[in-house]
Amino acid sequence: MKTLKYYIPFILFFMSTHNTFSQVYLGGGYAYSMLSENSFDAVKGLAINIQRDYSIGNGKWHVSPALQVSLLSSNTTREVYSFYATTLSIAPVVSYDLLKFSRFVIAPYAAPFAGWLLGLRSGDIVFESAYLNELTWGAQFGLDFQVNISEDFQLKLLPLNLQYGNEFFRQGTVSLLFRL
Repeated sequence: MKTLKYYIPFILFFMSTHNTFSQVYLGGGYAYSMLSENSFDAVKGLAINIQRDYSIGNGKWHVSPALQVSLLSSNTTREVYSFYATTLSIAPVVSYDLLKFSRFVIAPYAAPFAGWLLGLRSGDIVFESAYLNELTWGAQFGLDFQVNISEDFQLKLLPLNLQYGNEFFRQGTVSLLFRL
């Protein structure tokens, strides 16, 4: 019973959140990454995105802190030189509503990003095994399409999201996000 009094503020907070309006987007898509200058280190897989949208000024400028997690594996299924990687990146994405219609918005965006790369490469007779655990950073840019289907349902399509980072890190994603 003593510990219950510590949980009551959290319970009340979560019970009251159903009335709040949120601009949080959650979704996923396809990711393709080049982890080094070696083309054997190309991996592909699933990208999961979370963004929170904030309007600035007249409403045409937006800042969206973004979190992206990618679960990646070798470009081809093979027993020789298989590679598995996970990337995690955060970016303060700044976008501008280039074309804005009643239910449709096209907005280019750019941001610096910081990320973390974890990777495991299997070894064989030709290639030695390796473990990657490194910090990545660089520039991210792309284009997003927002579609307002109704007041309560909004989609954000990111057909082009490119990250160019240090140490030959390159990652491109195509994602579809839903407003929660």
